[in-house]
Amino acid sequence: MNSDVCLHLLERIQQAQSEKEAAFIALNETYNLSPYRQAIQCAPHGDVEAVSGSATLESHAPFIQYLKKLCRHLIEKKQEKAVIGRDDLPKALWPEWGEWMAERLLWVPIYERRTFLGACLFIRDLDWSEQETAFLQLISQTLFHRLALFQQKKGTFQFSSHFLKKKKKLLSIGVLMFLVGFIPVPLSVLCPAEVVPYKPQMVRAALDGIIKTIHVQPNQQVSKGTLLLELDDEGLQNKVKIAKQALQTAETELEQIIQQSFFDPRVKAQQTSIKGRIAEHKTEIHHLEDVLNRTKVFATQNGVAVLGDPSLLIGRPVSIGEKVMSIADENKVEIQAYMSVGEAIDLKPGNDVSLFLNIDPTQNIAGKVRYAAYKAYPQADGTMAYGVRASLNKKQEIPRLGLKGTARIQSGRVSLFYWIFRRPLGVIRQTIGL
Repeated sequence: MNSDVCLHLLERIQQAQSEKEAAFIALNETYNLSPYRQAIQCAPHGDVEAVSGSATLESHAPFIQYLKKLCRHLIEKKQEKAVIGRDDLPKALWPEWGEWMAERLLWVPIYERRTFLGACLFIRDLDWSEQETAFLQLISQTLFHRLALFQQKKGTFQFSSHFLKKKKKLLSIGVLMFLVGFIPVPLSVLCPAEVVPYKPQMVRAALDGIIKTIHVQPNQQVSKGTLLLELDDEGLQNKVKIAKQALQTAETELEQIIQQSFFDPRVKAQQTSIKGRIAEHKTEIHHLEDVLNRTKVFATQNGVAVLGDPSLLIGRPVSIGEKVMSIADENKVEIQAYMSVGEAIDLKPGNDVSLFLNIDPTQNIAGKVRYAAYKAYPQADGTMAYGVRASLNKKQEIPRLGLKGTARIQSGRVSLFYWIFRRPLGVIRQTIGL
């Protein structure tokens, strides 16, 4: 096959001034490079548009009618480039095959990517070589670009039914996905949580000092009046002893003055000052004993003691009002969740909460949001989180204090689009600073 002639033929197709001229060159002048009996060009819907060696078409001619049926079958079959024999066709097309067709047909679609502008059908008795099929495919590609250019200029650029169906299907899927994006879905967040007491009694230090003894153990049952802890009272005991000795000295001195006043009336005037000192010492002793009593802290309600390791508390200095432990009612508990800043969602009292405990993740404990903190606080792992408190629903088993797990907190319903893109948009906003 002469490459110069081939290039000249491709150039002529590209320079054609109309669709008919381009089709005429492609169907007739290719014979010099690849001989055939007949060449046909069909439209995307199967109608015959051009036949080699014929300037006009008789649409009702039997040959043209058979070609229409043959082309429509191959288009509906989505036939790619191939050499086709009679056995490759349905039996309904066999009777007229011997009258109009040859042994071998070469089917070459005129398409690129998803755009289909028809096909070329080459008929001859001999087999087709790989070089000939490659050449004719190149001819069809060149014809495609020329036909597409003319159709674009006329605004009639067409797509094959096969690809048009695909586009319609993709468009339908896109519209469906767009509509699905507005489906309301529940918005929720997962965060670590634990079971904490509801309104426990806070056991605080009544004065500045050092913890001397812890009389209870963690989770120990206590009753009202149970001694919980003692502060170091050695310094106060010494002060009380000194104050009592001073009182005793003043009282002895008063007795001596009273006895001397019987013999020396002038000494009687000293009694007033000594009585004042005695009253001052008694007041001091009363105050010190009151402070001494506050070194012992007692439970004011029944419940369980909630505290850390007692051995770590002993010897620790505390300030007045500092929390040391708490007394909680085991039957009055709630959920404490820690919602990280990055996962924060809008919460309102009454939102549903489900707690999945680590000891039994298959069961959930239901509750309702009681309140959510407006300010985030640092956590033990260095992150910032909002505190969320939730009360437990009634008629369910009360979990043990201190159990930890994961809480799922609901926050109403949002569109599926928002649910999918909430986090990516948040990351993008934080990254670019908008």
